[in-house]
Amino acid sequence: MKVLTIGDKEVSLEELLIFVKNNGKDTVVKPLIQQIIIERYAAGNNITVDVEELQERFDVLRMKRGLYTAAETECWMAANSFSLEDLEREAEISLLKEKILASFSRTDVEKFFVENKANMDGADLSVITVKEQEVGKELLALLREGEGDFMTLAREYSMDSLAKAGGYLGVVHRPSLQNDLAATVFGAKPGDVVGPFEVDGGYNLIQVNALIPVVLDGQIETNIRTLYSRNYWHSKKNL
Repeated sequence: MKVLTIGDKEVSLEELLIFVKNNGKDTVVKPLIQQIIIERYAAGNNITVDVEELQERFDVLRMKRGLYTAAETECWMAANSFSLEDLEREAEISLLKEKILASFSRTDVEKFFVENKANMDGADLSVITVKEQEVGKELLALLREGEGDFMTLAREYSMDSLAKAGGYLGVVHRPSLQNDLAATVFGAKPGDVVGPFEVDGGYNLIQVNALIPVVLDGQIETNIRTLYSRNYWHSKKNL
C-alpha cells in the first residue's frame, strides 16, 4: 500500500514502518502525539484560529520555504507529497501552539520563575586546569597574595584548550555544575578564586568573574512559557 511519493519513488506503508522501527518511533510518533495534544488542549480551552490568521501564517510558512508563487508552491507540494490541506494544518498547529503559550497566566509564569530561578542564574567563569593538586594550591596562594593575575597564570600553567584565552570559560548555569561546585561558585563573590576541585585528569581553579542573577524580562518569560508547555506535553504524552 503506497502512503507517499518522494520524487519518482513510491513509499509503501511497509517501508515506512521499517523506517520508523530502524530510526526510533519518536521520529514520527512523538511529533504526532504533540500535535494531537495541542489540538485537544486548544479545543478544551476554547483556543481557536480564524481564517485571516491562518492565511497569514500559511503565507509566512510558504515564504520561509522560498515559495513565492502559486506555481512554486504546487511544484514543492508535488515533490514533497504535501497537499494544500497538509500545509494549512501545519499553519494551524503552529498558531495554536503559539496561542497556548500565550494562554498560560502571568501567575503561572511568575510561580515557575520563583521555583526555578536558582537554575537560571548564571556565573561568568575562568578556569585553570592543572594535573596535580599541589600545583593548584600553589597557584591559589599566589593569586591570594597578589603575586599574579588569573589570566597570566592560566596561559602559563593551564593544560586545557582555554589556556590561550586566559582560561576564560564564559557564562554557565547551576545545572551544568556538580552540586558541591555549584554551591561554592554561586556562594562566592565576583573576583573570588575557588578550588582546586578534582576533575577528570586533574584539578580546576575557578575564578568567578561575575554572578548574573536572572531577571524576569520578556525573553525569560517566553522561555518559561515554552518550558511550561513542554512540561505539559510531556505529562500528557500517554493520553
